[in-house]
Amino acid sequence: MAKNVKTVLVLGVARSGTSMTAGMLSILGVELNEKIGPPKVASQNPKGAFENINFGTITSKMHKALAEGKPLRIVKQQYSDRLAEMVTIHEQPLWGFKSAASHHILSIILPVVKNPHLVIVVRSLMHNAQSWQVHMKDVYGKNVTLQEALKNASESQHILMRNTLVSTCPKLFTSYEGIKQDPWKEAGRMGKFLNIDPEPKKEEILDFIMPEYTTLK
Repeated sequence: MAKNVKTVLVLGVARSGTSMTAGMLSILGVELNEKIGPPKVASQNPKGAFENINFGTITSKMHKALAEGKPLRIVKQQYSDRLAEMVTIHEQPLWGFKSAASHHILSIILPVVKNPHLVIVVRSLMHNAQSWQVHMKDVYGKNVTLQEALKNASESQHILMRNTLVSTCPKLFTSYEGIKQDPWKEAGRMGKFLNIDPEPKKEEILDFIMPEYTTLK
């Protein structure tokens, strides 16, 4: 295991702006190991998803097991060793990963990473739900009603807050709307949180964010 490690976990529900946030962190110098792009439908994440496939796969499997009714302790027994192995492989002094499933199994992840720092992304409930509707239609061809989307977003946001607020590790809360409105301010907050000077990356940060772009229809 590397010395003086800082592990950045980008947490948020699906379609809340985690890819955008992870992209900013990557520009600032956080090693996120992989940029996925273009996605299945490029309009969903035009600058890439910034996800590590290995972590995304295992956290999704763990989340699915929980959703199917397996107790948390059983999921931990089945996956924690594999998760720890992947951490050992990918770990660097300043690194991390993001997955929309991570907040569901945060209590399993935190014990196997070193010096975790949580970057938690939130988005307005209505826009989160509407973006998820578009995503489900464009990527999976599934029509989801606004009521269904609001229920999903609300329940997911509740789990996100419940599981992150009980953690004692350092946390930074940011928002989709805040990043769109003033990306340089939010980059400064991220830099201060992780002890990184964002100034050399200002032009790249501002070019990365697309203030007027939206997936809403």
